[in-house]
Amino acid sequence: MVSSPRSDAAERIAALRRVLCGKTLHFEYMFIVVFVLWNIKRHPDIFIPNRKDYIMSVNIGNVDRALRALLGLALLAAALGGIVPALAIGAPKWIAVVVGATLLATAGLRICPLYTLLGIRTCQR
Repeated sequence: MVSSPRSDAAERIAALRRVLCGKTLHFEYMFIVVFVLWNIKRHPDIFIPNRKDYIMSVNIGNVDRALRALLGLALLAAALGGIVPALAIGAPKWIAVVVGATLLATAGLRICPLYTLLGIRTCQR
């Protein structure tokens, strides 16, 4: 039986995943989160229809944004990739996933609801 180039590529990707960590990683989930955050930044009117009526303003600066994104990706990778044994199973894993996704979301949107409540701004006015 002749295999198609598409199935060969899928087999190579699966083999690469197994080689990297010995099991299938959840790159698809991380890709979806990053893709959605990137599209919110590029096309905000699709996700926030009445943008002019949106009352929350940007309150996260560039350094804060970069740190949130890096920490969020690190938490997601540690929890979903099984890198850290303490975050491999149970409640700590899902707490790390929620915190990591929240950090990524706030970094992508540049809005932190907690900063809004506390009156903190790390960006220039």
